[in-house]
Amino acid sequence: MSHTDVLELGNKQTQLLSLLDFYEKEIDFLKKMLQEIVEKNTNKNARTEAEHFQNQFILQQKNIDELKIKINQNKHLAYTDLKEHEGLVDDKIIKESKSIEKEVLSFEKIILELRQEYKKYLAKWM
Repeated sequence: MSHTDVLELGNKQTQLLSLLDFYEKEIDFLKKMLQEIVEKNTNKNARTEAEHFQNQFILQQKNIDELKIKINQNKHLAYTDLKEHEGLVDDKIIKESKSIEKEVLSFEKIILELRQEYKKYLAKWM
């Protein structure tokens, strides 16, 4: 069984959680802006598009919550393995961590695309 230093893993998990926290705060801000636009625009098209973004923000918040759960579960497994192997973590846990990191990067790409789409909406209805 191969093992890897836990410090590297812990740093990466902390970075991923911080990134998700950032996007969580950004989504909250974007939701507040959306509410302002809905209050100012009674146009049916504006409200239909707003509903699309509202649904996307809810979905992405759910994705953030699920990714945080995965990271924290992986963190717990690493901590448990750490206690058993004196500062080293099984490579299976490392592979799972890398898989989670890829999921977070995919999520980030989706958020960036959503943000660009949202900017166009804001420019249209503000």
